[in-house]
Amino acid sequence: MTERICTEDGCTSPATHYPKVKRCGRCHYRWQKEHGKQREFQCAVCDVTYTAHRKPRGKPCCSPQCRQKMSQPIATAARADQMRATPKRPNAKQCAWCNALHFEATKFCSTECRASGQSEHARARRSPLRTAIESHDYQQVIRLVGRRTRGTESGCWEWQGAKVRSKKGSNPYPVCRVGKRDLQVHRLILEAKLQHPIGTQTAHHMCGNSMCVNPDHLQQVTSRENIAEMLARNDYIRRIAELERALAKVQPDHPLLAQAPLSGVVRAA
Repeated sequence: MTERICTEDGCTSPATHYPKVKRCGRCHYRWQKEHGKQREFQCAVCDVTYTAHRKPRGKPCCSPQCRQKMSQPIATAARADQMRATPKRPNAKQCAWCNALHFEATKFCSTECRASGQSEHARARRSPLRTAIESHDYQQVIRLVGRRTRGTESGCWEWQGAKVRSKKGSNPYPVCRVGKRDLQVHRLILEAKLQHPIGTQTAHHMCGNSMCVNPDHLQQVTSRENIAEMLARNDYIRRIAELERALAKVQPDHPLLAQAPLSGVVRAA
């Protein structure tokens, strides 16, 4: 297939853009400008009426100088009046924190109001237990913890929430999540009972039940006293277990053996 060449005099460019009229793009544009149908337009800058063979893409401009003025921020007084008539500034809004009028894109007028509003929203979403702890409402702390316990015959409040063990095989202790911290519930209850933190001292269970959170069963002791009491209690439990095994050999139908065993005492089947 032979390549078509522009038929205008002195032009050797290929007629690829307009093959039907056998002209290249530059020659066809020149031909339309000279012989094509002319249309009248009004310049948007100087209001001069001029003719062109096609409609401009943007606002009509009669010359490159007018087109350059149109690209400037404020080209003419008419365009300035038009910009004032249609302001780009949004309507004023009321700040969600200080109720002041502002034109920001967000609902707060400043970073300080945004921080205050977000902190207030975070406080509103906090749990009742965390709110009571941070406000030092100790009676409310005891009431909220008591709702998540189960009473026993010995008067213990056994925690029904999460629990943790210090090591494998040890007794579990009650814990709860407050914010991003895991708090030991028995220490929390003892501090609420005393209305001050216990620091490095230990919350001792006088009842021997590690899951108990009854304030009347908790005592503030040192670590040495807590360990000494635990060892003495374990010795008593082992001694009671030995005496029950000896009693079972001598008198298996003794009425004491029909009672429930003490906590920690394991009877042989």
